[in-house]
Amino acid sequence: MKCAFVLRVTTGILAATLIWAPGCSRSPTPRFYTLHSLTDAGTEQPGGAVDSGVAVGLGPVVFPRYLDRPQIVTRVSPNEIEFAEFHRWAASLKDDFSSILARNLSNLLTTDRVAVYPWASKTAVDVQVKIDVIRFDGQLGESVVLETAWALLGEDRTKPLLSRGSVVSEKVDKTGYKGLVEAQSRAIAGLSREIARAIQDLPRNEPIPSSP
Repeated sequence: MKCAFVLRVTTGILAATLIWAPGCSRSPTPRFYTLHSLTDAGTEQPGGAVDSGVAVGLGPVVFPRYLDRPQIVTRVSPNEIEFAEFHRWAASLKDDFSSILARNLSNLLTTDRVAVYPWASKTAVDVQVKIDVIRFDGQLGESVVLETAWALLGEDRTKPLLSRGSVVSEKVDKTGYKGLVEAQSRAIAGLSREIARAIQDLPRNEPIPSSP
């Protein structure tokens, strides 16, 4: 007999519900998951990590509090989410997200100069990418949504070169949490492509601002 243990949170009312099948004598073994990059998935060939002259500083990346937990979050309805007690992230989701996004940008921009916040004070950064993650969840067997607000900052780090909002949706084409995590990785790939294009499309008649 399978056991299920789910924490359910409903907007407006914080309620924890323990669902436990009768006859269960022990807890299921937890499963752990990580995100993957474009090259891990084999959808992009490694760009050779050639120094393109663009030094990118990624971060800070800000996550909502409901995602700051080890459990994988799924959405039951627009106002209801679940925390999967036995399906967890192998490490911090925010750190994994930043690492995968950095690897994707390095590949897409063919540069080996992508630093993740906080970087050393002596690190030269031409373009800084600040990201606020608004939503990053989905429904098992359905789809995932990555909603962000992000900006590219230049030399003075105060006036954005551009600011955008992005919503990337990916269909979950496999059952279970493995399929959900794979779709989340593809959503990060979609965001990576948007950011890479924005950096590449910066006006060519004006050099990308350089750090002092």
